[in-house]
Amino acid sequence: MARAETIFNTPLGPDQVNPSPESLCDVVLRGGDDFWAAGSGQAALEVTGAEGARLLLMGRDAAGFFLVHESRNDSFCSSNPSVAADSQQIVEIHVGGEPMQVPLKNFVDKELAWKVIADFLRDAKRSRRIEWEAWL
Repeated sequence: MARAETIFNTPLGPDQVNPSPESLCDVVLRGGDDFWAAGSGQAALEVTGAEGARLLLMGRDAAGFFLVHESRNDSFCSSNPSVAADSQQIVEIHVGGEPMQVPLKNFVDKELAWKVIADFLRDAKRSRRIEWEAWL
């Protein structure tokens, strides 16, 4: 049975196959708005194989990360319980060059985002460290 690969699609490319956790951590914690707003405006971690899944990463220095976990049958986005569910605060990100309005409650801070990413790298599943809500 073939070993699953992890592919990191950066906003500007090129893809990185089986990137080191240290390099990913550095990008997440220190990438900055210039990195995350460049090119497509999002990055993705994809684990190949039968149990494969994707974790989409969209970051803003002031807000943290908006994460979307996609597997074969479902799609869930991050939800931050420390932000009031009825908060009207919106963060604008650009995905594929198009503006996208995302509620602040769907962003998690960088350190927590890194822990969620590290969990994903272990098993390609949604981390239990945060709450998730159905996405699209």
